[in-house]
Amino acid sequence: MKFSKLEWGIGFIFLLGILLLAYATKQDQFERIFIGFSISFGTYFLIYKQNTRFSKSFLIGLGLVAHVLTLFSEPSLTDDLYRYLWDGILLNNGYDPFEKLPIYYIENNISIRGINESLFNELNSPNYFSIYPPFSQWVFRLGAYFFPENVFFSGIIIRLIVFLFQGIGMYCFYLILLKLKQATPQSLFLYFANPLLIIELSNGLHTESLMISLVLVSLYLLISGWFYSSSATMGLALSAKFVPLIFFPVLLKKLGLWKIMLWAGIAISIFLLSFFTVTSFESMQHIFSSIDLYFRKFEFNASFYYLIREAGYWEFGFNRIAQNGPLLAGITLFLIADVIWLHSVEKWKYVFSLSAYVLVLQLLFTTTVHPWYLALPLVLSLLAGQKYMVVWTAVIWLTYVNYNNGEYNENLYVVTFEYFVLFSYVIYSFLRPRMRTSSN
Repeated sequence: MKFSKLEWGIGFIFLLGILLLAYATKQDQFERIFIGFSISFGTYFLIYKQNTRFSKSFLIGLGLVAHVLTLFSEPSLTDDLYRYLWDGILLNNGYDPFEKLPIYYIENNISIRGINESLFNELNSPNYFSIYPPFSQWVFRLGAYFFPENVFFSGIIIRLIVFLFQGIGMYCFYLILLKLKQATPQSLFLYFANPLLIIELSNGLHTESLMISLVLVSLYLLISGWFYSSSATMGLALSAKFVPLIFFPVLLKKLGLWKIMLWAGIAISIFLLSFFTVTSFESMQHIFSSIDLYFRKFEFNASFYYLIREAGYWEFGFNRIAQNGPLLAGITLFLIADVIWLHSVEKWKYVFSLSAYVLVLQLLFTTTVHPWYLALPLVLSLLAGQKYMVVWTAVIWLTYVNYNNGEYNENLYVVTFEYFVLFSYVIYSFLRPRMRTSSN
């Protein structure tokens, strides 16, 4: 396999940006974050725009190499790994990670190898019950099994598992595109080499990587006629992260009432049964209480919610997140139902497109939008041949400016710029075909 000088040169620059982010950057070092993402996204878009100058092997291989190069890195933009290790250690020692808050084990001096005050101090939400569903917990358990007192090596074990699932997911992504007759190297490149996915999933180890891979396997099986295997795999996807539930109504329109009842029934049954491999019914309620608190207390990089929040300040003089969070969730459900009702899903391409729209609607009306939340709608939109989520991933990383110098201060100018870019591109994409028609 021989690459041209151009491919070697631009590939080196792209990987340099990824390596900077993965190995030489922390969450509070926005200058390095800016440089790393600017380099990697700049070359990413250049390669895509000039794709005819690059070989198929280069377009597919560059992203895969970038993922693998993160193997020995520590998560640079997140500290979730410490909670993964905490939960995994508890499971390996026969404790239920959902039963008690982390502080319980410290205050009661419970002796568990690896559970100590040093690890506790690294947890980002020590006052909340774990929110990670069972499939993710199984991965944490494997990660903590061999090196319960070593975060670095435990992280490598988890990353190897993530790589395995990502490889399966990427292959299913390719197989789905083949069935849709749109499997081009350019489409694969946009997924495999997306810098945000590389850093947030392969380096950051967010559990979206497991969930997305299982969703892709499930969708491929469903398209291929493996109905029961598809529903069982979707159950495991839900057990990695709850997010796929949001686009189940889209499949209702595609499969029909009786089929979706059977399909969803199997998936949800497997999802619920998976909890009993790691917890009890009583403790299972704690995870849902933490999710409820998530909607009522957390806010980051929101769009419409911030407008409603400001209206609340003006009208009532305080932040009404406890009321506005559930209110927006209700509005989201109404809009999702409306969008699904109005759109056709005759072809699978439309199913993926509508599923991405539904997930984006949820993100636009929620209180918290972290960069890695874009991963699943990005993948689904790419299956539909759409690029708007690529644009969003290219600007959402700017919100890491909020953590600059170790103190959290939300920069609403950056948030405004981010959504301005997104909405501008969406409007442009909508109007462009009509402008071409009118000019002809």
